[in-house]
Amino acid sequence: MVKKQKGSISNIPPEIIEIILSKLSVKSLLRFKSVSKSWNTTISDPVFIRKHLRNSNTSPNNLFLKYTTTKPGFTLVRLKDRKLETEEAVIDSPYNCNAVVLCECDGMVLSWCGSSTVYSKYVLWNPLTRSRIDFHCPYGYDQLEPFESHKFAIWHLSSRAKVSAGICYDAVTDDYKVVLVSRTKCVVYSCRDSSWKVNKFGMRKYHGAGRSGVSVDGAIYWFLGRNLVKFDPRNDELETLKKPKELYNIGANGRFYDLACLNCKLCLYWNGETSIRLWTKEKGIIGNNPNWEEFAIIEKNVGCFPTRRLLEPLCFVGNKILIGLSCSRFVYYSPSEKTIEEFEVDGGDVQEDCSRLLPYRNSLCFPAKTRPVSE
Repeated sequence: MVKKQKGSISNIPPEIIEIILSKLSVKSLLRFKSVSKSWNTTISDPVFIRKHLRNSNTSPNNLFLKYTTTKPGFTLVRLKDRKLETEEAVIDSPYNCNAVVLCECDGMVLSWCGSSTVYSKYVLWNPLTRSRIDFHCPYGYDQLEPFESHKFAIWHLSSRAKVSAGICYDAVTDDYKVVLVSRTKCVVYSCRDSSWKVNKFGMRKYHGAGRSGVSVDGAIYWFLGRNLVKFDPRNDELETLKKPKELYNIGANGRFYDLACLNCKLCLYWNGETSIRLWTKEKGIIGNNPNWEEFAIIEKNVGCFPTRRLLEPLCFVGNKILIGLSCSRFVYYSPSEKTIEEFEVDGGDVQEDCSRLLPYRNSLCFPAKTRPVSE
């Protein structure tokens, strides 16, 4: 009697294994690191991590981090059939404090964390891998002298909104950079070197601080006052960009436009009296006069967009844009069919605690030369 030969994973070509692994979730990859030494090496390889991120970017999974500033912790949820399904229960926030989420890049979250027992700190962390960097800015924002430690906590607890924050990936140096912008200067933190760089603006001042930067194409974008500003990691400089010409023609008020990332493109949206208009910027970060394409005009005559209501385009779900109207109210808008579907999220405690949903990517990304925090 001939025995059946059992299949062996060692018979699968390494390149096929890598392709399969690059399509899996972070949770599965972390578990599969223990399968073999070669799998652990593959999953930990920076080239594989970037490839996995690209797959995550091109295959939206409707994942969100749900959080609130009233209590610590995050929950990973998936929006499915207008319901929030929990993918992973409460993820402890750093220091188990009510972290203020400032911005996101490549699946990493920059948070500000302060409490009576911990000096105010910035924390860059990946909620799924639990890797993190803790740091504080040694510079004041009205002068360049380093803060004394006791003054540092007081200043940040009372005035953190004076700072606009962002993160981006510098592909040239393989470095993630954290950028903090005040009215008179910007400071840049290199995660690879654990070093700070200060750029003063001279006579120019940027108003409207306290904004979250949008990371696209390796750059960071903000609206600072009425200025559309870009941080270029290649020279660590800020540059003012031209907005879509239609905004100048209609006399758009700066209080009612903002930025988002949709399908890995920079999206500028304006919330007007009778309509919402959305543009996307051409790919790339070269130049200060980019091409803008207007891809959607949403008329407000359907009743679900009260005048000047705060709103936020979150992501594409299929061929529809998911727009957040409040803690629990959302809209699907189809640019091709020009249809609107309003709904309230059913599931979880979104309405009760006024949680926010942060679009999230399955990512293993984390800056080089850092150590994961042991659990």
